[in-house]
Amino acid sequence: MSGRETQIQFWPFAGLVSGLATLASMMLMVIPLTDVFVKVVQQVGEAANRGGNAQPEFVKSPEMLAPDFSSLFWPMVLIDLVTVLLLAAAVARRLHDTNRTPLWGLLPLPSMLLGLVFMPAGVPRFPGHAEPP
Repeated sequence: MSGRETQIQFWPFAGLVSGLATLASMMLMVIPLTDVFVKVVQQVGEAANRGGNAQPEFVKSPEMLAPDFSSLFWPMVLIDLVTVLLLAAAVARRLHDTNRTPLWGLLPLPSMLLGLVFMPAGVPRFPGHAEPP
């Protein structure tokens, strides 16, 4: 083996790592989203039992359906960290093999950090989320 990594070797690895990270993230989301679905079904059933033009509670206050993502914070951080480390190693190898400095692989880092900083402000029921006044 030459110690070099070609594009043919790099892209399937990057795709596999990204796909597995996406699948793991989706699997984590199943439980909170299932809870929301159960709440909707229960409230629609209760409104139907009341009869007439009764509306489910979530029609009046839709924020009650916001899933609780707070328990997913650290598992998502772990998934993201493993993904970044695996992809960073592959990108560094690929850049080195094309006679470029691996530091070019750090270009996405500022936007990733900004996303992590601002994500709690935009996601309800997230650790550190600021409630509107």
